[in-house]
Amino acid sequence: MRSHFLTTALLLLTFSSFAQYGTSFYHLGNATMQSTDYNPAYFPEGKFFLKLPGPGMNLYLNNAFSYGDVITKQDNGDLAINANELIDGFGKSFGITGDLSLNLFHIGYQFGPRNQPDSTGLGISLFANVRSNFNMALPTSLLDLLWQGNGAFIGDKQTLPLGVNSTVYLERGLGLAYTLPESKIKLGLRLKLLNGYSNFSTPSDTEATFLTKGPEDNYALEASYQSMVIRSAGLVNIADIEEGSTDYLDGFTDTDDYTGLAISGNKGFAVDLGAEYKIDSDFTVALAINDLGRINWTENVSAYGIRDSSGVGLPLFDLLDDDLGNILEDTFSNAFDYYELNEAYKTNLPTRVIASLIYNPWDEKTDITATLNSRIIQGELRSGFGIGINRKISPKLILSTSVTKMPQKGLNMGAAISATAGFIQFYAGIDKMFGYSVYDLDWIQGQAGINLVFGSGPKRIKKVKPPKQKKDKTVPYKGTMYFYPVVDQDTTTADIYINDELVTDVFGVYSMGIVSYTSYALRVEKEGFITSTESIVIPDSVQGKWETRIYKKITLVAEEPEEIIPSTIDINLAIVSNSGEKVMGSKLELFDATNNKVVYKDYVASNTYSTTTVENTQFTYKVKAREYFFTQGVIKITNAKDQPVVNEEIVLTKIEIDRKVNEGDILFETNSTTFTLSSKAALEAIVDLTANNENVVVEIAAHTDDVGQEKDNLILSEKRANAVRDYLIGRGILEQQLIAKGYGEVQPVVPNTSEENRSLNRRVEIIIRIIN
Repeated sequence: MRSHFLTTALLLLTFSSFAQYGTSFYHLGNATMQSTDYNPAYFPEGKFFLKLPGPGMNLYLNNAFSYGDVITKQDNGDLAINANELIDGFGKSFGITGDLSLNLFHIGYQFGPRNQPDSTGLGISLFANVRSNFNMALPTSLLDLLWQGNGAFIGDKQTLPLGVNSTVYLERGLGLAYTLPESKIKLGLRLKLLNGYSNFSTPSDTEATFLTKGPEDNYALEASYQSMVIRSAGLVNIADIEEGSTDYLDGFTDTDDYTGLAISGNKGFAVDLGAEYKIDSDFTVALAINDLGRINWTENVSAYGIRDSSGVGLPLFDLLDDDLGNILEDTFSNAFDYYELNEAYKTNLPTRVIASLIYNPWDEKTDITATLNSRIIQGELRSGFGIGINRKISPKLILSTSVTKMPQKGLNMGAAISATAGFIQFYAGIDKMFGYSVYDLDWIQGQAGINLVFGSGPKRIKKVKPPKQKKDKTVPYKGTMYFYPVVDQDTTTADIYINDELVTDVFGVYSMGIVSYTSYALRVEKEGFITSTESIVIPDSVQGKWETRIYKKITLVAEEPEEIIPSTIDINLAIVSNSGEKVMGSKLELFDATNNKVVYKDYVASNTYSTTTVENTQFTYKVKAREYFFTQGVIKITNAKDQPVVNEEIVLTKIEIDRKVNEGDILFETNSTTFTLSSKAALEAIVDLTANNENVVVEIAAHTDDVGQEKDNLILSEKRANAVRDYLIGRGILEQQLIAKGYGEVQPVVPNTSEENRSLNRRVEIIIRIIN
């Protein structure tokens, strides 16, 4: 049975996919719309782009071993498993990752100048994809323990971190790419809304420890473990699979609610960030961080787990025993404490980091690129490397070839192409060009597809020959221009400027010398009148005759009188409750912060107060009222034209008995009366509340987790309540405003099933009890 089980598992792993994108295709730069999947700043050349689902594919398969590494054919023709050599060939850990992306649509448009080296343009794209990924991280020692047994580990403690995450989700997003004006920087951003379809995962801190004892203990195997939970959510969960039903999924299909099926309630958000900086004419650097986000799983959640424990003894059993299934079921049901949990949880996307150095050695058409392609999976960084050359044969044809070193592989050679004919663009790329064999196949990468591109290629500029210049045989003449400023048909005096130079007034006559075929800028100014401006062109002749004297009349128009604006502003204050009721008898303090003086400080009999002020003044106010929380604010007065009357409504919040008032958490370490440093921010809000509302009495209610004896926890909670009370008194709060009370472990907010939950139960709540 052992050989059958491991044979099946190893064959499945042989054909698992490892998700990384093609480095050779990435080395094409911004040649295609798919370039934004690698770096959001790589927006392609052109105006409009469209990618429809169907004519495109991205495939990448990668394993640490091939079928030939697992199975060998013996001399007698039988097949045998090379388990020992296979396990010895692994490193410290053994990871399997799969990724599949189905593009629903991708559309893009670029604004501004295009295809110019120093142009500034904004590229905008909309896209939608259905994506799935599978990640599993196992230590090699676990496979060795399963296959070889525990004989090689006598006296050794084997700590085995485990991790599984399988996710299917929809991503919809907006992409932006922008070249900063007069800068060498390109920036890119993609904002993505996520809707999760399914998830099967373990927490990030899942871990098991095995200890093989010596011969005096009959080589017994002892286990310890933490966070051993299999979580699931979405259209089908673990409980659905176990029960053989799909009630949650059927709820959508039976009611034809395909919108709800497509846009699920498991929501998340992610961003892609990209940048490119041109250091000088030879070197450019690029960096992208993609899939930085998470999904919150709240729909159809089901989880099975084993409570944390240590020192659990596991009896020895024979893998070849015919009754192994019943033996394992009895063993694990007796040794482990199982539980079910249906709480919402969050999972992170596997983040990708791509960094490149681009060298331009010869001309603008050739680039040499070195790339680091990494992905963060289960907290582990897995990286591949590549170096390639990119050649732009023409604006419509780009080729690249690369040498790559992918995870778990040696060196390989790849190539990529982007070719455009009309508005149809074909692209393809592959990272492994040689060495394919079905028997020895352990990885393959390929990417190909078709885009629709409009407005690509350099913008053509039609050359226009300048018109022939005719030689002017006319000799310029000189003359005089006379100016007459006029108001209501009568001449007047004014300041007359020609080309910003003042024209001299000689006995009330304004004149200046002129030259034919010349332009003059005229400006006439007079107090109380609108300034008159005009451009005067002196021709070569008028009706074939030279004019040596030109008379210019300038009619001046009086300015409109300025509107008289009141300089005072009326302020009307109304004091109401948050339910809209008038609050009578409140105490108001109104302070003029601009002139540093108190305007009013007394009780308001009704709920209104009015006063008058001048422009550009700032006021602060404080309001107190019995059975209401203290409030304060600022009133800014600008100018009387925009604000002739200011009506300000001051809203007071009514104090409610038995209301919890601390919004921030006040937490303690285990078995301690010292609250955490982050809790002081929440306590400062309580200081402000009680200091400004001396008629309020609050109860300090302290709670603990269930660690320890109930009596001890009650005493500890009372000490914690008094510790908070002493802190508040030290901050100036009156003793008669504070009641300290401990409740021990009897009022948890969440079950004490984990350290995270227990930390939430070690809390202090501030509750309003009395209003004097």
